[in-house]
Amino acid sequence: MPEPDAVAFLGEIIRDARVRLGWSLRVAERATGVPNAHISQIETGKIECPDIPVLAKLAKAYGLPLRGLAEAAGRDMTAIRLVEDALFLRMNGQRPAGAPRDPRGETWAGWDQRAEEFLRSLA
Repeated sequence: MPEPDAVAFLGEIIRDARVRLGWSLRVAERATGVPNAHISQIETGKIECPDIPVLAKLAKAYGLPLRGLAEAAGRDMTAIRLVEDALFLRMNGQRPAGAPRDPRGETWAGWDQRAEEFLRSLA
């Protein structure tokens, strides 16, 4: 769970980005697919640690870095890094030879599948 100051900071980042775009909560809902009440609860700190797919949708629509939002939300950056790595390798047509298992016991292919599911959740 993030510290109270971090929760307020995340809410300010999200709200400031939305206001900078000149969007109401309803416009933000249409642009992100995230219900306006959910966005409002993040902005006011009632939702302290939003899910990564929600943060990713907000980051994409608002032009913010997902990594920064995830860190501000107190999220474990291991998953973000693994998704980024899987996407980078896929974009470059590479796969690590004999990829080691991660701490959860999944193979690289398992992470690749999770990265794909994550991307589909953003659509």
